[in-house]
Amino acid sequence: MTLPASRLRAFGSPWPAIRSRLGLIAIALAMVATLASAEGVTSPTTDEHLHLVRGVAWWLAPDTRLSWPHPPLGHIVAAAPAALLYDGVPIEEFRGYDRANMMAAASAYFKTFEEARFHLRTARWVMIALALLLAVYLYEWMRRRYGLQLALMATLLYAADPVLLAHAGLMTTDFPITFVTLFSLLQLHDYLLSRSWWPLMGFLLAVGGLVTAKLTGVLIALLLLLPAISFAIAGCGRFADLTPRLRALVLGRDVILAMMVACLSINAVYRFDDTGLTVAEISEHQAPPGRYVKNLNEESLLLRTFPKGLPVPLPYTYLYSLEFVRAHNEKGHPSYFRGRERSSGTRGYFPMMLAAKLPTGMILLLIAGLVVAFRRRFRGLSLDVWLHGYFAIAFLALTFNAHLNIGVRHALPVVPSLAILAAHAANALWKAGRAQRLLAIACLVSVVAGTLLAHPRYIGDFNWFVGGRSGGHRLSVIGEDWGQDMNELARWQKREQVPVSYYHWQRLRYRELEHLGATVKPLRCRSKAPPDHWVAFHVSEKVRHNRCVRDYAEREPDVVLNDHILLYRP
Repeated sequence: MTLPASRLRAFGSPWPAIRSRLGLIAIALAMVATLASAEGVTSPTTDEHLHLVRGVAWWLAPDTRLSWPHPPLGHIVAAAPAALLYDGVPIEEFRGYDRANMMAAASAYFKTFEEARFHLRTARWVMIALALLLAVYLYEWMRRRYGLQLALMATLLYAADPVLLAHAGLMTTDFPITFVTLFSLLQLHDYLLSRSWWPLMGFLLAVGGLVTAKLTGVLIALLLLLPAISFAIAGCGRFADLTPRLRALVLGRDVILAMMVACLSINAVYRFDDTGLTVAEISEHQAPPGRYVKNLNEESLLLRTFPKGLPVPLPYTYLYSLEFVRAHNEKGHPSYFRGRERSSGTRGYFPMMLAAKLPTGMILLLIAGLVVAFRRRFRGLSLDVWLHGYFAIAFLALTFNAHLNIGVRHALPVVPSLAILAAHAANALWKAGRAQRLLAIACLVSVVAGTLLAHPRYIGDFNWFVGGRSGGHRLSVIGEDWGQDMNELARWQKREQVPVSYYHWQRLRYRELEHLGATVKPLRCRSKAPPDHWVAFHVSEKVRHNRCVRDYAEREPDVVLNDHILLYRP
């Protein structure tokens, strides 16, 4: 039996929908292939084992005491497969678990190194899946609101950004907060323009994700309040045709809902552990072994002002994490920037790092977009441009004086917004004339070309403005030398067949070298290597003037592997 043509047309053809997504399919496949191949040659980085054990502990341990100093949402998602695979000693029996010592717990977890390393790789693949999901969501969102061409440009710039690619395949909290931040901005856009309940529900969900993905999300959620206040005051978008009193009521209702969702989300991801404690009970609670906070009540200005009998509707571990990060930022972290060691941070660190690490073509597009906007006196700009532009400026201003200068990854949430702004600039150039169109094409091609040239070593990549990797590593080292290059040392040692003594304070590095088939002798602090051994250590140890390698660091290395591992002849 054959259906008539009219009946067939009623079902619709899938080909138009497929054709409109061919570009997305190509970008997505290229992105997954890029991330997968990079993941395969990237050794476990400095903090990944800590993030993994936090996530597995959330699933398998009786409480969430290890979920500090980062909220556990990203850990929960990424570590789910590892928790299903884990069949070792119960997490709560690990050495240090009773004192919330995550370093000791992570060491216990990685005693069975091969199994734990496989678990880490499964968590990385979840992160890759999240990066792909965000690319698809960004494309569909842009296509439906701003057209196919802009959707393709934005998705391409997002998927080909080496800064994002460097961290989208790692088990940390940096990409999860980036994911939730972009989702929040897109939901805020819809919330401001529509009175429907669906955009409001989406934005409330995003707020819950912000405050539970990373503590930076609390500040980001506060930044997103200003556009809503501006729309309410101006009486536009969802506040149009409302009296001033009604606008204030609607905004107040939505802010209260957002606060309630944020509080509920925090308690939910901490499984309501130690929540509702009074200020006095918080003072008596055993603190995790963090060197920056000893007594939460004495060091938290907020808690010191509260009555002792007042219950606090947030989990103890979340409160401790807030104070830990505040104290850590206040005291700073040893780093190396612009040619010298620093301990208290550098003003403007994150804008300078983004200027050095974002693709050259993207920076040129951002400059061109700014020129176009100035010429038009900022008239006719879409809400998307205003929102991402505001967020980029506000976020970078907020972090301008930050003292935790240990890599561009702490500014990762702003990178998708910069990619979208660059896409709007490319789209404007495309419509402006033949010469401008060629400029847009050249910038887009240069972004892709730069990413291909950097593959698979994205963490240590720098743009052409600072002279690429060689020039960039004179600018910054700490956030680039993360232990990802151990396979380079293993390959060199196996090729040269020479004895090597290697120094690093983290034992997992030696286990990784053993896994990779290298034969190295551990070099203890300030000890001498055997006379016939090459000596290997990381450039981050040299620039920090680590006393353990001082005798060797005064010499120029004979071999440098991937800009990060220094080798000295016997």
